[in-house]
Amino acid sequence: MTEDQILSDYELAFLLTTGETFPDVAQILKKHGAEIVYESPISQIKLAYAIKKQTSAFFGFCNFRAPREAVKKVSDDLSLIPAVVRFLVIAPPIKPAVRERRLERPNEPRTEKPNSALSNEALEEKLEEILK
Repeated sequence: MTEDQILSDYELAFLLTTGETFPDVAQILKKHGAEIVYESPISQIKLAYAIKKQTSAFFGFCNFRAPREAVKKVSDDLSLIPAVVRFLVIAPPIKPAVRERRLERPNEPRTEKPNSALSNEALEEKLEEILK
């Protein structure tokens, strides 16, 4: 498999002026070799501030897998659609591997860690030995 064929995970969030524009977004993704893994339902939201004189928009997002060089092409094509108010393509953070906890077995002897804390008397004795 060459580097061009390696698929990476991405998430696309977008704001649309009409809810019917999502098939156009999905078509652009598929045109550039992206495989849509998950698509959220489109919901109308009220914007915190006006964007391109719009006070409400349709919000949606989708997770997809695509070659790295396809992301730039997808971004360029999305910016040409007049119904797309805003969009953002990100690569989700890599989740750290989960460490397996070692299960204690009933037949294994438990090893206790030695208590490194000293009492005041023992500490004073150690200091006297060191100072001599």
